[in-house]
Amino acid sequence: MKKTLIIAVSILLGIILAGCQNPFEKAAEKVVEKSVIKAVEKAVEKELDENGIDIDIKDDTLTVTSDEGEFTIGGGTWPEDTPDIIPEFKDGDISSVMDNGMGASLVYFTNLKDNAAKEYIKLLDEAGWEQKMNQSYGEGFLYQGLKDDIALTVSYTNDVFFISWMNDTSS
Repeated sequence: MKKTLIIAVSILLGIILAGCQNPFEKAAEKVVEKSVIKAVEKAVEKELDENGIDIDIKDDTLTVTSDEGEFTIGGGTWPEDTPDIIPEFKDGDISSVMDNGMGASLVYFTNLKDNAAKEYIKLLDEAGWEQKMNQSYGEGFLYQGLKDDIALTVSYTNDVFFISWMNDTSS
């Protein structure tokens, strides 16, 4: 109810103050705008606190923490908690990382070196990954492998490459 009231008051004040030309009215508009923003921020923070959710934004990384775990989006580095059996891909730029903090991650790459994606699959085969699927389509492919209860997916299409993994619970 409070959220609806805050939004309605914000819209109403915005409409009323939109036609302000007087410098005093413009100053009043700024004060009201800042007050409304603070009220909305407090309502959101209260809601998050009541549900045990913490949101942390640092540089280019967003981390959401709750009773159920942690989820991170952003960053440009290979995840530190990557299982040792997953070879680090170094032939492209990491553009985004998603890590749930519970053994599942997804890493997006751009600016790959020529044939780097296919070479990574060869590296996985050499490292003893059990190939569950390897499907080609045009210039792209989708690979799935399993090793030591880690399920790995590698996909490449239109110069977009990603590697994702998670603990395999189906075994």
